[in-house]
Amino acid sequence: MVSGRISVPEDIEKEQLDLPVPAQPTESELLPLRTPDIYKDLRLRGYDYSGIFRGIAESDNRGTLLLTNDKPFAYSLLVVFNRF
Repeated sequence: MVSGRISVPEDIEKEQLDLPVPAQPTESELLPLRTPDIYKDLRLRGYDYSGIFRGIAESDNRGTLLLTNDKPFAYSLLVVFNRF
C-alpha cells in the first residue's frame, strides 16, 4: 500500500536539480561486494529476497552485477539497485 500526494509543478525547471555526474571509482577504489552482504543491505532497506529471487553472484561499488544463470527472477533486482 502506498499513500502520498501528486501535484503538477507550475514550472518544471524549478523542480529539477542540476547535479554533477558522479565519478566512477578507479580500479584502486573498487570494492567487491560479497553476496551475503548484498542481501543483508537489501533486507535492511526493506527488501527480503529468498529462494529463486536470490540471483546475484557478485557485485561492486561501480554498480556491476553478475547474476547466476539458474535464477530467472534475479533481473527484478536491477530495478531495486537503480534506486540506491
